[in-house]
Amino acid sequence: MLAVLWLARANMGFQFQALPAVAPLLMRDLELNYAQAGLLFGLFMLPGVLLSIPAGLLGLAVGDRGALLVNLGCMAAGGGLAGWGRGFATVALGRVLSGVGGCMSNVQITKMTSDWFAGRELATAMGILLVVWPVSQALALVVLAGVATAASWPVALLLTAAPPAACMALVALCYRDPPGRPAAEAPARQALAIGPREAGLALMTGLNYALVNGGLVAFISFAPALLAEQGYTVVMAATLASLLHWSRPAGLPLGGFLADRTGRPAPQIVLSCLVSAAAIAAVPHLAQPGWALVLIGVTVGLPMAPLMALPAEVLRPEARRVGYGLFYTVLYGGYFLLPTLAGWLRDRTGDPAATAHFSALLVVLTVVSYLAFRALRGRAGRREARGDGA
Repeated sequence: MLAVLWLARANMGFQFQALPAVAPLLMRDLELNYAQAGLLFGLFMLPGVLLSIPAGLLGLAVGDRGALLVNLGCMAAGGGLAGWGRGFATVALGRVLSGVGGCMSNVQITKMTSDWFAGRELATAMGILLVVWPVSQALALVVLAGVATAASWPVALLLTAAPPAACMALVALCYRDPPGRPAAEAPARQALAIGPREAGLALMTGLNYALVNGGLVAFISFAPALLAEQGYTVVMAATLASLLHWSRPAGLPLGGFLADRTGRPAPQIVLSCLVSAAAIAAVPHLAQPGWALVLIGVTVGLPMAPLMALPAEVLRPEARRVGYGLFYTVLYGGYFLLPTLAGWLRDRTGDPAATAHFSALLVVLTVVSYLAFRALRGRAGRREARGDGA
């Protein structure tokens, strides 16, 4: 089941990274500035701000597998629309439609994984699931940049419609719900119930994840353009930027494994975020940035699985639909706003390094947010132990 969910989630990373892969050519042909390009990057995640909680309602209405099939269909349609059009508006509409399917499928897949693995090495399972995100993004950078150069960027975007269409057949034929799934047995009002403490902690976990991922996305979205400005060809810049994604699978499952085995994820999260931030800030100033991109990929993967496992640790099984909806609402808000802000800073300052420095700051702020979450969780737990809080 994890393999099926892994492949289904690959479509989101592939489609999300499709635009950065062809960005230099698209920006030239459509005469876009960096803020406009950042907006197109972020539009993929915008639907998640509004639809993360309704994603749980869709799962209740048609079942987890049915909801995932609908979401994959939206991604296939969005990829086709983005490739069919030749203007900013059509590409933007295609990105939004793909984002509807991608964002809602991400909520659904995370909840489905939690149902299968809660209480039995969830962080390890999340680490394995998260590996597909950088792998699919690296494939997009390498494959689609080459297609765009050899043919055109619309052809490259059109190709992103095929994988989600194929995955619809895979999910329909192979996926089954776990035995004894709590939400399947609970009435709808119970499956949507969440207490104020759970809601607050779910929002905090979303902020933790939004900062580190928003920083990474803001950096990698503009990395091909940054490297192209330093003299690399479009294909070489995309290939070099893909080193970050190819190296992330070394850190993602390892981060989940270490968190499960040690039971002490805090030092791992804090140290890896600080090292990642330093490497991100250094990239624009290095004559040979490849080693720094590999270091970022490995170290930024270490905190991801333990951070992704946090909602399941603070949410009751029947509260996961709404709780994960809150988590992803915050995450997608960061995904939408932060690349746009990074592009605006690049235009405003005229400094090619501005996006990298901004991204590094966001990763540092992840440490602050995570420590605040730990303090809030501990305080809430002490109130519950005394019986004066819920």
